[in-house]
Amino acid sequence: MKRGDRVLINGASGGVGMFAVQIAKAYGCHVDAVASGDNESFCRSLGADHFYDYEKVDFIQSDERWNVIFDAAGKSGYWDAKDVLLPHGRYVSTEPDVKGMLMTVLTWPLSKSGTVMLAQSSADDLRELVSLYQRDQLTITIDSRFPMSRLAEAHRRVESGVDRGKVVVVSQEGDLHTATR
Repeated sequence: MKRGDRVLINGASGGVGMFAVQIAKAYGCHVDAVASGDNESFCRSLGADHFYDYEKVDFIQSDERWNVIFDAAGKSGYWDAKDVLLPHGRYVSTEPDVKGMLMTVLTWPLSKSGTVMLAQSSADDLRELVSLYQRDQLTITIDSRFPMSRLAEAHRRVESGVDRGKVVVVSQEGDLHTATR
């Protein structure tokens, strides 16, 4: 991802998507966000330039084209999204499936690419995130907090797709109010 790229974030209001919007914006990209309509103002506050309400508009049917499509929601697939990628565009998903992995082998010589990769943290990446945070280019929004005893409820909240930001699970009841300090 580089300055000037057109980036679409699917699931832009969720715990991963909210970071993706801010990071892409900090790198000088034009950012389009996809989420439910009630999350438009939240996504715009994160830096989204344009917003798609997935309940009303399917970005796959759009006339727009993107350099990068990041599917933080795991709702679209490469085969659906490839037609709205610019030449040499990249599709990234947090939830690749077997079909997605097979696609990598079959499409590597083509101009639009899907790549299966595993995330690996590095000290440099973490320093960059801290730097963005210190420059107020990266904020953290907590959707809700759950004690460990309500882990299943926290999981259902994330799976529902209605979370706005991070869902936090703490190890002890007393930590619920200090989980973000």
